[in-house]
Amino acid sequence: MRPVDSHCHLQFEEFDSDRKKIIEEVEENLEFAVLAGINPKDNLEAKEISETSDSLKYCMGLHPLHHESEIQKVEEQIEEEEPIAVGEIGLDYNYITDSDEREESEKVFREMLAIAEEKGLPVVVHSRNAERKCFEIVEEFNVRGFFHCFNGRPKLAEEIVSSGHLIGVTNQITYSSRVKKIVERIDLEDILAETDSPYLHEERNRPVNVAEVIEEIADIKSVDVSKVLETTSKNSRDFFM
Repeated sequence: MRPVDSHCHLQFEEFDSDRKKIIEEVEENLEFAVLAGINPKDNLEAKEISETSDSLKYCMGLHPLHHESEIQKVEEQIEEEEPIAVGEIGLDYNYITDSDEREESEKVFREMLAIAEEKGLPVVVHSRNAERKCFEIVEEFNVRGFFHCFNGRPKLAEEIVSSGHLIGVTNQITYSSRVKKIVERIDLEDILAETDSPYLHEERNRPVNVAEVIEEIADIKSVDVSKVLETTSKNSRDFFM
């Protein structure tokens, strides 16, 4: 049994200089890694890179910091390219602070969720500083969500998993008391391990660093690393496949 990195961005420019080496690391150490797209151009890059290795999968989405005008193109891509999930999509109230812009962002989020519902695909949710609103909107649709890099209140995490969705735990678990508390409060069966590479690490993050996430979860839960590894990998397969 090997770990899964449920969310990373190997298509980003931070990996341009040594992407082949990073993919080899994935092939040698992970079951698979999932590349999340953020706009039409990025979606295609994620797909093209994923096609170079059986150990890579891809999603196609529209990050909340990208524009409504791109929805139709992303929908066409999802129809033509058959990603394993729609994402990442969602809300980002850290950067989007104007009330009108937030309302527009919520409209885009709903349109993307409607596409996922129509296609019968799970969704990868970006919910920065908007965790409650994201959950409320997701609940309007018949979709299953992966709330990636979740930093909301532990009580909200419990509500989210009670509705059948999953919580993504990144390398933040090594330094964030909030994330540690979330892991304490929810079951292993409700967790996906991820890195969000190249982010959330002392240096440039890499998919293989998902092993650190799994080790920290095991420590918090006082269970064997093998148990966390087996469960989180199964969770990823069940969600995406």
